[in-house]
Amino acid sequence: MNLKNYFEKVDEFFTVDGLKNNWAVLAVILVFFAGLWLRYLPEQGMRYLQALDPYMIFRFSQHLAFEGSLPVTDFTQYFPYNAPTFLHNLGNIVFPAIFYWMGPFLFFGSYLEWAQFYPALMGALSTVVMYFFGKELFNKRVGAFSAFFLAVVPGVLRRSSAGFFEKEPIGTFFMMLTLYFFSRSWKRGDYLAGILSGISLGFFTISWGGSRMIWLLLPIVVGSVLFIDEDIHKLVISYTPTVLIGVGVASALNHGKVWFTESQFIINIGLLGLLWSRHLVEELELVREDYLKYYTPSLSLLGVLALALSPLYSEFLASKIQSLIGMATQSVGGDVIGGTVAENTAPGLATIISSMGANYASNIHPVMSVFANITGSWPMMMIGIGLLGTITGFMLLRKYGFVDDEISDLVYFGGLQAVFVAWSLIMIGFFQQTFLFGLGAGATVLLLFIGFLSYLDDESVFKLVTMITGSVFALEILLFFSGSQIAYALMPATVLLLSGVIYLYYNDLFSTRQLELNWVYVLPLLWVVTNLLGAVAKSRLVFLSTFSVAFAAGFGISKIYDGVKAIDFNEIFEIEGEAQHLKYGLLVVIIGSMVAVNFGAGFVSAQGVGGSPNQAWYQSLDYMENQTEPGSVIMSWWDYGYHFESIGRRPSIANGWNAGYYSRETRATNMPLADFLSSSDPDLDFLDKHSVDYIVLDNTMIGKFSAVSQISNRDNQNYTSMITTSTSSNIRDSLSQSGNLSTVQFTHRSGITVYAPVSTSNQSIEFSGAPTIQRQGQRIPISCVITEDGTTTFDVESPFDYCLAEDPYYSLERGFSSNQVPVRGILVPKSIQNSSLVQLYLADGTSLDYVEKVEEGSNDYLKMWKVTR
Repeated sequence: MNLKNYFEKVDEFFTVDGLKNNWAVLAVILVFFAGLWLRYLPEQGMRYLQALDPYMIFRFSQHLAFEGSLPVTDFTQYFPYNAPTFLHNLGNIVFPAIFYWMGPFLFFGSYLEWAQFYPALMGALSTVVMYFFGKELFNKRVGAFSAFFLAVVPGVLRRSSAGFFEKEPIGTFFMMLTLYFFSRSWKRGDYLAGILSGISLGFFTISWGGSRMIWLLLPIVVGSVLFIDEDIHKLVISYTPTVLIGVGVASALNHGKVWFTESQFIINIGLLGLLWSRHLVEELELVREDYLKYYTPSLSLLGVLALALSPLYSEFLASKIQSLIGMATQSVGGDVIGGTVAENTAPGLATIISSMGANYASNIHPVMSVFANITGSWPMMMIGIGLLGTITGFMLLRKYGFVDDEISDLVYFGGLQAVFVAWSLIMIGFFQQTFLFGLGAGATVLLLFIGFLSYLDDESVFKLVTMITGSVFALEILLFFSGSQIAYALMPATVLLLSGVIYLYYNDLFSTRQLELNWVYVLPLLWVVTNLLGAVAKSRLVFLSTFSVAFAAGFGISKIYDGVKAIDFNEIFEIEGEAQHLKYGLLVVIIGSMVAVNFGAGFVSAQGVGGSPNQAWYQSLDYMENQTEPGSVIMSWWDYGYHFESIGRRPSIANGWNAGYYSRETRATNMPLADFLSSSDPDLDFLDKHSVDYIVLDNTMIGKFSAVSQISNRDNQNYTSMITTSTSSNIRDSLSQSGNLSTVQFTHRSGITVYAPVSTSNQSIEFSGAPTIQRQGQRIPISCVITEDGTTTFDVESPFDYCLAEDPYYSLERGFSSNQVPVRGILVPKSIQNSSLVQLYLADGTSLDYVEKVEEGSNDYLKMWKVTR
């Protein structure tokens, strides 16, 4: 194409017809920049980065970008043992450095600025790949809507926004590329797309451990289609390079972290062997054609039996099977340290919906919460799953002769309701802790639909299934009034679906539709379902599931748009021409509402993202870098190690990696560190062993003591914790006067109330007597108070085994001086009142002879001590 023709094409693009024909291009461009803008909002005023791990990844990546290599080991981590670099995921270190020298170095003044921008860029680029994925599977509209939801869903924004220099932004970009190229290769029999799928999966694997979800998803998808004996040749073309190149790239580029003998690789290689054996017996005509359909089920049963008996003949294979079971059930990493990590616990339903839905939009205006429950990503996702399940279900019914290639809409919408109801019952079972009942109820509904289909006419099938849907809706209403959140999560989508099909039925808008056999549709259905159920099990998987939720939501709203657009409003309202304007107005309202509430939710979510550490840390980290002796070693709880190493420029004895590569018995440093902080008679040789020069603790350690205690006790069910009580935001509202006695009232959500006598003067306020606690109608004295001056014991008899401590940050003095900050009283169990952590932070180290307070590196929120031993 010469230059003249190029400019003619450009001019044609910007005509009215050109813009109409290329609406998808404009939509993707708008979505990309909207997603980039939302993700870059948190950068405003951000001094460093977000969270914890980004600091380690940034430090390594910056070194690679400017030095051209990575150090073999890092002696700032786990001092004095160091940390081998090859044990990290290298993709999240290498790719940002490569991308930086591909052009961004011209625009960013420092690597830190690039590190702040880079996650937002990768998150926005993922929306573009999502568009191509949706377009490849269905059409441009599905792709555009899915890309929009991915751009604005709150759960995605929080882990792909400015400063989150982590594995998720780059990892999920390669995840979307893998899904796109794999589906393209499968659908078209495209060899090149299969190769690109393998390369993308390899890059995904070396960038993030979350790649296991794809390595588990692919055998589920391919195994399901292989079991029903469909698309064998296409799967050979797509699955072969995906697995072999994916394993090869990951093992070659990051062999210190991953290797081809890993469990998720073994299962894929094994399934690939089964796929090829099925392909070859057909190509070589080793099995009669009418027996081919029995080949895979027969070998599968033999394979399951062999795997079940593997402990009898192969310890290696048995260990791999157990590992896979652990991955699938999300029980991997369930040691005591993993049990203290919030991301390893099951999230509440409210957390899931706020991450995947549009409820944040209500912070802009309360009326937006109404629209969020109609056109938000969560209800659209529920409808999308129903539609995806219906498509796949009817393909199976056609394959096994239950329906013909053309069916009535009565049957189709009956099937849609049956699938939606089954999924709703499974969800209810999950969140009501009755999963087996929910699964059984859902399966029963689907079997009933098949039975109706086999013996009744189409209209009877539709009416009976609609009655079942109405019954489930009644159940949701009962659950709603009983206070169950799952009803709130399901009812809006149920109302939309039920009202929609009834409207179509009574306006005689049903016709017939052709069923297509496109087995690649199994991929998005199983992707959404497995990711959602995984998110229910572990908080860390909520982010990963939002990608599939965005796709399902985009598919759902697209089908609603297509349905409304196909309705002839003139025929319904018997008005020539004019009624069509009502249809277009309705479409504008639907799409406008969808864009407004979901973009609003994304905007509010982005506003809540901030940098880490908070400003209270700056003083200590600046002192650490500039005032402590070079090479000084810092000890704290492992949460803050990366801050010390990357901002304070000092070695740390522990960090968030929680690795145990040099001492399997003690699980790295974390367990003896927990022992030291929780002990009333700590082993000071621990400080000598790690050459500790400074100890740093902050206000969050009050709440984190329960994790310290769990690790120290080596038991997640056996631990000690402190109880935080609080006054009102204006302490004077919690202050009572009786004669010369002033009393401050602290409350806790459990219903207990603490009354603490205080004395005030023009210059100070302090506890002045034995507090009391009121619970279950009884007032009991508290015999001790812990302040920064030490522990005061009162001459009272008390059966209450706690002391009251003054929170050094939310202190009496600060509360009385500001009138806008609550005062916090900490109920400290007497069993830990002399523990190192309590004595260091709450008692200011007053009674400890092995440390000396560093005032220049301390403030009310954070305290630093120099080890004098």
